[in-house]
Amino acid sequence: MAKTLFRLFVVVIVITLLFSCTKKKEEESGLPGPNVGSPAPLFTLKDINGKEVSLNDFKGKVILVNFWATWCKPCQEEMDDLESAYKKNNDKGLVILGVDVREEKKDVLEFLKRYKVTYPILMDFDGKIVKDYQVMGVPTTYFIDRDGIIRDRIFGGMNELVIEAKLEDLLKATK
Repeated sequence: MAKTLFRLFVVVIVITLLFSCTKKKEEESGLPGPNVGSPAPLFTLKDINGKEVSLNDFKGKVILVNFWATWCKPCQEEMDDLESAYKKNNDKGLVILGVDVREEKKDVLEFLKRYKVTYPILMDFDGKIVKDYQVMGVPTTYFIDRDGIIRDRIFGGMNELVIEAKLEDLLKATK
């Protein structure tokens, strides 16, 4: 009888804790960078060919901003999956902007040839955009909806299934 009462007591305590503990809002979570649900910080960077590209250029599109570096193993591993998602969804309104973090142009060009990347690659030579987005490590990816609102972010590498799942609802929404 005492064991049964004790078990019941433990179950009640656990259930009470589960229902009384609420998840903190992301903006209170202490995670770095702009928060999910907030507008994406605007930026303008030069692409790998020296042409200025602004986040504002893609109003009405779903934008995936991927901060990466050539030396980063998880970045290398997700590159084919990002390219595949880009080719599969570009005509549905997807834009992928790869933001290289503080590397030499020649190293980036060699990398892009090896991985056959066709989506725009922007060069953050001075790290200003990395600071604005408070990128603490690469890869870090932001998913931005057609209204310019951050809808998700991933710290670390992704695979094709994760990318497609994150994009599915964003691409369905039309403007």
